[in-house]
Amino acid sequence: MVRKAQVNYDIESDILYISSGEKARESIEVDNYVFDISSDGNVVGLEINNASKFLSDMFSEDVRSVLSNMEASFKMVQSRELMFVTVVLYLKINGKIIEKNIQAPLPIAAV
Repeated sequence: MVRKAQVNYDIESDILYISSGEKARESIEVDNYVFDISSDGNVVGLEINNASKFLSDMFSEDVRSVLSNMEASFKMVQSRELMFVTVVLYLKINGKIIEKNIQAPLPIAAV
């Protein structure tokens, strides 16, 4: 199931936060990500640290000026050992909307 997400960017901390708006019970840090987990074990938020570098590498240009104007959706897909959170980012650069996917793996044992 794909859900529209709220997107917030903290320019001082360089953190992009993508959230379903649901309350998190705990947070789990894996590499450059922090996953927010609800009481029923669903991922309800994803924090990306060093977001400007991460996204500039992904979009092949400096995106800091447009990070606060981004939209996103996300979905979860679960296998036996991993839960994949796929975030679709919609970023308007030079008047054109560019769509990129981020797939962040979360070990099931961590949840």
